[in-house]
Amino acid sequence: MEITTANIEDVKKELFANVMKGDWKKVVRKYKEDVRAQKLKISRSGHTALHLAVSDAEEDVVEEMVEAIKMNPRNSKKDGFEALSIGNERGHTALHFAAGMGNLRMCKCIASVDPLLIGVRNNKGETPLFWAVLYGAPPQAFFCLNEMCSSEEGYSYCRRKDGQTILHCAIFGEDFELALQIISLYKGQLVNLVDEDGISPLYTLASKPSCFRSGIYVDHPKMKSLDAKDTENYSYPENYKVFVNLILVMKKVFQIVTTIGLGRTRSKTDIENPADQEHKDHTGNQSFRRAQGPPDFIPANNATCFELGRSLYKGFLVIFGYGVDPNSSS
Repeated sequence: MEITTANIEDVKKELFANVMKGDWKKVVRKYKEDVRAQKLKISRSGHTALHLAVSDAEEDVVEEMVEAIKMNPRNSKKDGFEALSIGNERGHTALHFAAGMGNLRMCKCIASVDPLLIGVRNNKGETPLFWAVLYGAPPQAFFCLNEMCSSEEGYSYCRRKDGQTILHCAIFGEDFELALQIISLYKGQLVNLVDEDGISPLYTLASKPSCFRSGIYVDHPKMKSLDAKDTENYSYPENYKVFVNLILVMKKVFQIVTTIGLGRTRSKTDIENPADQEHKDHTGNQSFRRAQGPPDFIPANNATCFELGRSLYKGFLVIFGYGVDPNSSS
């Protein structure tokens, strides 16, 4: 039976009422009897009855509705089976919903009618293949849809308007096993792709400190050179600036302190105790004396503080990769 223009609104109301009641038998019957019902958007958000059946995970119902669409003489593969490619107000098709849910059976049912449905994009440029990873659903649906695409189509379908790829999504969702499989499937082609903000999959990974034992968050990938006079070829992330500057200040302070102390010690030794030269000959250099404690000009009651400061300084050098200052004691 054909639907006339006069009763379209009545059919919409009937479909919607039956969907809300969960009376899917009547919905399927209407799909089979009235071919134009297959393209009707029955909700305010622009969903068809097929959208809603997929959302409710009515697998048997979905298969019957898809079969009705296939049997419709007005639909053909040449037309792309328009009833299956209809999107809601945000451009989501029924296959988007099935893929986002990770429902393998419904994905196979819909995509097998026309594999080009896998590449239909919503308003954000997201395909059902993209959705199969975006929402963290079980990966079986993704692999199913991926197998139904050619390698060129799959590569095209896995990226949306803002440049983000399914590899970004897998890493953001902390599904690292799937991320490794995606890298393998696409032969590493997605690894260096960045989104419109210049964010790569690697940076997405680095921005998730919970994935690493250290838990250190690197706020920005840009590297900034240190003062060449102090560090030559070293570089560091921007958010380490305070710590690195602290190290440099501590280094300069201790160099000054030890230099002054060493100068005063040598002066005192040369003038008051020439015999100390014999001790220096046995030790090889003056660093032996400095290793035994603070310079002579440091008051005895401050010796502990001096040693603590020197230990903290060496610790900073080791932690940040500069090694131990050769001018300090080991």
